[in-house]
Amino acid sequence: MYYFCLILLIIGALLEFNYHKTNKWIFGLAVLVVFGMLCLRYGQGTDYFSYYEHFRAIDRYLDNGGDFWGLVLRNVIDVHGETGWIFVLAVCSRYFSFVQTVFIISIVSSVLYFRFIVKYCQYKSMALLLMYPTVILSATFGTIRQGLAMAIFMGLVYGYYMEKKYIKFVIGVSVCSLLHAGCIILLLIYVPNVMKSDSFYNVLNIFCWSVGIGLSVPMLKSFLTRVLPYAVSYYIPSSNFSYAAIIIRLSMMAVIWYCYKIIKKYKPNLLWQKWYQFFMLGAATYGLFCFSGFIASRLMHLYYFAAILLVSNVLPGLSNRLTEVDKEILMINGYNSANGLERLKKRDSRQLFVIITMYLILIFFTHVRAFLSQGDYYDKGLFSYPYISVFNSEDRFKYGPMDEVCRTPITTEQLFEMD
Repeated sequence: MYYFCLILLIIGALLEFNYHKTNKWIFGLAVLVVFGMLCLRYGQGTDYFSYYEHFRAIDRYLDNGGDFWGLVLRNVIDVHGETGWIFVLAVCSRYFSFVQTVFIISIVSSVLYFRFIVKYCQYKSMALLLMYPTVILSATFGTIRQGLAMAIFMGLVYGYYMEKKYIKFVIGVSVCSLLHAGCIILLLIYVPNVMKSDSFYNVLNIFCWSVGIGLSVPMLKSFLTRVLPYAVSYYIPSSNFSYAAIIIRLSMMAVIWYCYKIIKKYKPNLLWQKWYQFFMLGAATYGLFCFSGFIASRLMHLYYFAAILLVSNVLPGLSNRLTEVDKEILMINGYNSANGLERLKKRDSRQLFVIITMYLILIFFTHVRAFLSQGDYYDKGLFSYPYISVFNSEDRFKYGPMDEVCRTPITTEQLFEMD
């Protein structure tokens, strides 16, 4: 199922690129399959059963007469998660099972992701292809609360930024940070409004990556564990400096930089520049925290929406023919042959499409590998990861050993029982 979705999205993006418009049938089918798979999943991703354990702990506490607001405001049973997320779990535990809760959260997230794509992305199939491995598989399938927070930001809060409703934007980001504390860094979206030079982000990345690599020294990591807030230091001891993860992020930086380089050559655009600069700010954030794979990746996920916006709106402009105005601008900038420019533009746009698609395939297999490894599956072959839905939930226990809290399978009948 995972691979079918990937192939379907690549076909949709390719048709979009060749015919310069979204094929509504392919896009509609992809939306149904991808978001349907998201909503009906069982035991998929990296942290599904960890959240299941948190849900059960909250449910038991409240069943035994525990104080609801003491749980939400003071986290009296020490469940990992922010205040808003604990509130969501506490409310849902009174009326729904965990699987039903995941279904509801996934429905909400899917609607908001779809709204973001339709409202802000010109190439919609390409946007969904970009979102599939970078946001849906990495955040929504893994860190469920972060996926919900990102969906709220992308589908609702980002609109306040575009409409210049600053107070509503700050309030929206604050609400998202109650679900996942890292969302507070989304307030940095205003930095490109002030620091407009690309050179600033280049220097910032060099500085932050240098500091982050230096902090990977074990002695300094131990010090950070003692002085940083628990919400951050929680991840440090269990995470390592990952060369593979760093190479993947640096590769993504290179892809987005190449995309932006082509933009500057043919169609300079202030909004596109802001998206690029905000993404590079995210890359600098990743570099600063690269000593801890968990923290760095969780924060980097929050910047992916800028890359989705950039690529899904830039490719349409590059794949279309040059207008007379475009040619005049390029002539002023020193390009002499209009026909030569047309051929050059087509070549660059095709190269960009191929590079982006290949990179997304790499990211896809990286997440599949993480799912297999962290889920303790018996067969860790990249093409062996099974999709398991709520309708065959018992099958999850055939593929690998489970934690004590999850060894009793949830039957199909139990999935639809209301508490």
